[in-house]
Amino acid sequence: MQHPPQASRPRVDREFDSGQSFPTALVIDDEPGVRRLVHRILEPQVCRVIEAASGEEGLRLIQAGSPAVDVVLTDLVMPRLNGWDVIDTLAEYLPDLPVLAISAYAGLDQRTLAERLGTQVLAKPFDVEQLQRAVSMVLADARDMRSRASMMRTYAQQVSFTSNRMREEDGARKARMNDLVAAGWEIHRRPHQES
Repeated sequence: MQHPPQASRPRVDREFDSGQSFPTALVIDDEPGVRRLVHRILEPQVCRVIEAASGEEGLRLIQAGSPAVDVVLTDLVMPRLNGWDVIDTLAEYLPDLPVLAISAYAGLDQRTLAERLGTQVLAKPFDVEQLQRAVSMVLADARDMRSRASMMRTYAQQVSFTSNRMREEDGARKARMNDLVAAGWEIHRRPHQES
């Protein structure tokens, strides 16, 4: 199955940054029964769950940012703004926000495309353990990535600080050397000026 072209994707500007202690999953599915089932399986054991009946509603909830969403579970086949469009939009505007695609049509083509987009696919029907394990792993991977990114930012700041300090010290050393050379020339000129 080929990814259908999208009309115009909603813009999502909120930066992904979850500082909350208990993660929140957003379930986007046009079938209320699936949303309720996922809700019951995940909450309260794995994470808090909020629901959206469409791709548009899901993106609006993410944009609102309250509560902050830590992982998105989206059906791939929905009317209007489908799961592919949601994945594309999030990949462009919130690339650090993990997405888990859930679909009854998780064939090879969809699985391959979803993996290329950095998403995992969970085929319907799934059992309780499969869903809980998949969401837990996605959340753990996202935590690890945020931790590594934070360490990299700290390292970059330290390198920048050290580099700036070395430039300042080098500038001060060059200024002292220039002062010494000038003093040497001054001393050298004095005997010649007295004669």
